[in-house]
Amino acid sequence: MSNSLPGQDQSSQPEFRDLSGIQSVDAAIAVMRTLAASRGPLSLKKLSELCRMDPSKLHRYLHSLTKTGMVVQRRTGEYDLGRLSLQIGLAAVQRHDLVNHAADHLQQLALDTDSPVCLSVFSLTGPTIIRWHRGNAPIVPLFALGQTLPLVTSATGQVFLAFLPRHETQALIEAEKTRERTTGLYETDAIDRLVGEVREQGYAVCSGGVLPDQTGISAPLINWQNEASAAVTIVTRLSAHADALERSKQHLQAFCSRNSLQSLEHRVREP
Repeated sequence: MSNSLPGQDQSSQPEFRDLSGIQSVDAAIAVMRTLAASRGPLSLKKLSELCRMDPSKLHRYLHSLTKTGMVVQRRTGEYDLGRLSLQIGLAAVQRHDLVNHAADHLQQLALDTDSPVCLSVFSLTGPTIIRWHRGNAPIVPLFALGQTLPLVTSATGQVFLAFLPRHETQALIEAEKTRERTTGLYETDAIDRLVGEVREQGYAVCSGGVLPDQTGISAPLINWQNEASAAVTIVTRLSAHADALERSKQHLQAFCSRNSLQSLEHRVREP
């Protein structure tokens, strides 16, 4: 089974020549890009095929990348993104003004709602958690930094599904449909209805999916293209009273409205 992204054209992968000096950095970056586009760890043979690089030459790159922490070799012998890759990726995301501004105020939202709160961005592998705060909630959240969430069966995913162009999410929808071995939720009509509901409400609610016995309420941080740059999600108990859920929704929508780009730009222009 292929480890490349659904719809990825392997013929478009760059063909590597004998590189030396600074050009070797280009080759190393291309190796990292291939690992990032993969659904999981890759064997030396598979990575060699995708990169169109001789295995012995590729092994030298992987040796150096592993020493730096950019790549890690699993017990299976396969290669994957390392801890340094995660740190660099998170640092790059956090330098994005809109996302960074929201992250700075995320803890207060958790305190205001007495609920765990997480901030996610959309990546090649799907909605990815980049920051979370527990607040004073007694709930122990079952998520972690770097965790990838499903598109259709999580509130966070549904926000990206609704507030990103379909061509950016379609490959992941198909992959998720195949992985979950179910059809009803992933049919085009069902997806269209879900997208319409979330866009009309301005938020998504999903219960008992990713987090058993808990409900996720998620809303987008909207950029100047009227798309979701990130999603903010509050986690509450499935048994929470309707009034408590409504208050959480109101806090969440107010937070996302204040921290979306249109609101930030308006405040910058104020004297």
